[in-house]
Amino acid sequence: MEERRLFNQKLLIFAHVMVGFLSAFWYLTQIDFGHYPYWQSRAGLGVLLIASPAVVPYIVSGVYAWRVVTHRRLGVMVFLVVLVAGAVLTGLLSSGALGIKYNAVEWLATATGQTFAYVWAAELLLHVI
Repeated sequence: MEERRLFNQKLLIFAHVMVGFLSAFWYLTQIDFGHYPYWQSRAGLGVLLIASPAVVPYIVSGVYAWRVVTHRRLGVMVFLVVLVAGAVLTGLLSSGALGIKYNAVEWLATATGQTFAYVWAAELLLHVI
């Protein structure tokens, strides 16, 4: 059982890193960097800060999921479906594919809601004794 729990932890961390990276990439493709000073020495740090609203939900969720995961497979698989579906829905929302336009405050509220939804799903699906 301990080996299965360790495998589930590694799987969840890998999934969070991949989904977080793809989500940040999708989010950054929606931003116009035409006037961004990319030649400056700390431009990469600026891009990371710009991408933080898309990445923070996955960092918080990954840490929480890593702490509460058990050896059970079904909960992990359902949680991964929730994680990917939430990322796709948020990506579609940020790209305007759903026909909804929103500002920075609404994007921040979306990221906050996404974080709470992932933590809640981890609590329900992974924290099973």
